[in-house]
Amino acid sequence: MLLGLDHAIIAVRDLTEASTQMERALGLRFSPGGEHPEWGTQNAVARLGTDYLELISVHQPDTARSNERGRILLDYLRDHESGPLGFALTSDDLTRDTVEARNRGLELEDTSQGYRRRPDGAVVTWQTASAPDDPWGRRIPFLIQHGTAMLQRRGWEAPESNPLAASAVHSAGVLVVDLDETIDQYRSLLGTPPDSVTKLQAMAARSAIFCVESFRIELLQTAAPSGRPAERPEHQDEGLWQLTLAVADVDASVRFLRARGTAVGSPTAQGVASLQDPDQSLGVAIRLVQGY
Repeated sequence: MLLGLDHAIIAVRDLTEASTQMERALGLRFSPGGEHPEWGTQNAVARLGTDYLELISVHQPDTARSNERGRILLDYLRDHESGPLGFALTSDDLTRDTVEARNRGLELEDTSQGYRRRPDGAVVTWQTASAPDDPWGRRIPFLIQHGTAMLQRRGWEAPESNPLAASAVHSAGVLVVDLDETIDQYRSLLGTPPDSVTKLQAMAARSAIFCVESFRIELLQTAAPSGRPAERPEHQDEGLWQLTLAVADVDASVRFLRARGTAVGSPTAQGVASLQDPDQSLGVAIRLVQGY
């Protein structure tokens, strides 16, 4: 069964500098996560309840060039200083969820093992399954089942240093070229139809929303290649582009961010406030939403 978001991934060139920037802009403090020896990468983590945000960078370029994940990350960072790389959904039975998605017509790679060596020497393990050529879940989220217990991981990556008071990643926005084709792929992955499909006149776009427990995935297709939603980052291609963080009090969070010099709009009647400069948040379009 798929339980919701596991984590969202932001690619960065310099892990220390990016962690400092996210703390300065959002008040989120990332702790060193460790190294992925097989991929040549390293990460930092900011936990928000049961899900988390991950910053990832290349640690050993030669190792990174020798595997698919590392090569994709290197290629991405060649063209971008930083930006949204992908996201993962939590599974409590990865073998079953992979078989069921395949039976519904979605092509998925065989499950693979992964691990991370933390700075204290402890090893974190997991298994994943992803769509071909998309191991980071940029367009279609990859599935992950952890071998390390949540209680232990939450102890390592405690959410106490989160003055923004963000409790979860409420939703992820994904830009797509063909909405109908992508809806079919997500239906096969999740086993459910979209909750809604909407034409957005003001943005010359169409959108579809899928829910995985309390987590929402918002697919967005512009009406034409030249069309572009006003808030879409100019450099962003197809794939993950926006993350919405749930906060206890959106007005208080907006005041907190403005006091830090972060450009953020006023909350809407629906309790949503958008950061206005994605460069302040490492190329990710960030929104805040209250009450979830």
